[in-house]
Amino acid sequence: MAGDKPKRKRSKTACSMCRRKKLRCDVTDLFPKKCTQCTKSDMFCELDLQVRQTVPPPPPTTSAVLDVPAPPPPPPPPPASTIPDTTATRLPRLSSMLPQSISSAPIGTFSPQPRTAPVYTEKPTTDQVLSDGTVILAKLIDDLFVVFKSHHYPHLPILPQRYLTPSFLLLHSDATLTTIHGPITIPTMTSPVLFWTICAVACPMAYHQGLVSQQLWDAITDHVRLLLQKHSMVTHYILRPFTALAHIYALVILCVWPLPHRTTQEDLTWIYSGQAVHIGLLIGLHRSWFKSEFVIMDNDTAKYEDGEQQQQQQQQQQQQRTKDHSRARMHALMWMACFHINQLLASIHGVPATATLDYTLLANFNDDISKDNSELSEFIKQVHIIHLLNRCINSLGIDTNATGMVSPNCRRIVHSSLEGTLSQLGVDYSPMTPMTELVFLHTKVQLHSFLLAPDTLDCDKIWVVTPISIVCMQIIQLVQKMLSDDKNTPPLFHTWPNFVSRAVLISAVILFQLSTSKYRAWLDQEAVAQAVACGRSVLVAMTWNPTCPAARGARVLDGLATMAAAGALDEDICFSQSRLGAGYWGLMMAYKKWLIQQQRQESAADPVATANHISVPANTPPISPSWLNQDAADPSTLPDSLSMGDLFGSSLHFDDHETMGSWSDLSWLDAYTPH
Repeated sequence: MAGDKPKRKRSKTACSMCRRKKLRCDVTDLFPKKCTQCTKSDMFCELDLQVRQTVPPPPPTTSAVLDVPAPPPPPPPPPASTIPDTTATRLPRLSSMLPQSISSAPIGTFSPQPRTAPVYTEKPTTDQVLSDGTVILAKLIDDLFVVFKSHHYPHLPILPQRYLTPSFLLLHSDATLTTIHGPITIPTMTSPVLFWTICAVACPMAYHQGLVSQQLWDAITDHVRLLLQKHSMVTHYILRPFTALAHIYALVILCVWPLPHRTTQEDLTWIYSGQAVHIGLLIGLHRSWFKSEFVIMDNDTAKYEDGEQQQQQQQQQQQQRTKDHSRARMHALMWMACFHINQLLASIHGVPATATLDYTLLANFNDDISKDNSELSEFIKQVHIIHLLNRCINSLGIDTNATGMVSPNCRRIVHSSLEGTLSQLGVDYSPMTPMTELVFLHTKVQLHSFLLAPDTLDCDKIWVVTPISIVCMQIIQLVQKMLSDDKNTPPLFHTWPNFVSRAVLISAVILFQLSTSKYRAWLDQEAVAQAVACGRSVLVAMTWNPTCPAARGARVLDGLATMAAAGALDEDICFSQSRLGAGYWGLMMAYKKWLIQQQRQESAADPVATANHISVPANTPPISPSWLNQDAADPSTLPDSLSMGDLFGSSLHFDDHETMGSWSDLSWLDAYTPH
């Protein structure tokens, strides 16, 4: 009715209190002062940010659209005879010749076609030529990839196997980059580094299968080293998503199965691990669940995400993600692999790890432990164990005081707490594969070794002697059982990670150290002696080359026996305070110093014989104590050496001219002192 009063309405903008009490609010008129209601009530006035949205008007009906007059038809073109045939007039003439339904359509009628990424199809492998001219046949390449997928990939199931094909890794993925001068094309392949790394890592097993010769193996290894030097500038990988991921995977593979090297100085696994962590940080692998923010080359991304776009379409239909092929999951697994190998290498070297892993990222994969994929399940278990080892090291060995370790008065209490957590983790993850169990036992050795540090209370050292000796003997027995259970021809230890031989060597060295220390009275000396002899026989059984890690480890034990027979080994244990897990490195450093002194004495006694003797193994046969079982392994099959010359390098006399001619062997740098 006309006489009715208009209905009072509340303002769309009101403070929180007025909106809650449904009162009229004049905050928009009095802002920044309080509204009238808040002033009367002496309340805090805060503008309500949840403003009600205005409903948009409904779209026009069909009748309204029909009322719009149609655009007038285009005028007829003039006769062709009156228009000169020039470039300026050729385009209008061509447009007028288009069909009437297209030329008369208004602008905006046609929607852009969605971009469809080219579907990748598998292509046959082709022959490859190395930088030195060596031809690698396609049949051999396929065989090497089969060897890798069968024996090596189960230890590192990171990338889906559909990416690990020769044709995909050598696919020409020319990337277009937009610059101020226009787009430029960067010709490249997907990942030649990963391609040749797979070939090189598979060569040892292929060599014993008779697939490759020694010359071909050496040529592939040298080519991988050349590629790694060529691609040492890692910062540009942030522009290529899959190439960066593949390069990290190649570096991790080389950390697990290093290229052949003669001395520890030539072992670059620690450097490769640092490069993998560095590239992973640059491309954001440590925050894997976020979208990559540094990808600017779309062509490379299209090939990488080709299969994943198809998976995402299915995910939208099924309202769930396909975990095995999601990019975030793949990136997370790659970062876990970087952390896994970085922490293992750091514990072996006795230094803090450079990579960290957030437990929330690791917890996203807890469901995979109970899945049917046993390979991935065991890898996740190993990462969980290594993550706990990192926590133990951070709790015991990384402190802000002068020594860098927890106070000796409470060190055993912290150790017991961490040991209980580790034991419970072992119960939760049982049963384990032998490789996972080996990682678990190695973690226990590293944990116990902190109680062997020089400043540990003597009562705590006596307490830990028995537990650490038992775990070391378990490691040697486990690897011996793995060798005896392997009935394959050739044996599969050629494909085992390098960590296996290192774990055996560390266990044997610690047992040897305890058996010669003042704490040997608290040990079963006969059992320890048999375990050391068994460890040496295991290393000899795993020897496939005079310079392989297992052969060098056997020579280390022979050298330590020589040192003990000469009475040069101190009865006290653990001389190293700066290394984490001092039970292993203390004896190693003591032996290296003794070896250098022996070589200097030999050089002073006969300077002519050692004038040009640069990093050559000594011709002294290995001497072992009576408790070493010489029948288990014939030392004559190994090169004559005092053992540590090949592991740590030799300190020998040389001049500058000889130095310039020996860059291929850099072990002389250890003892070089400028005059």
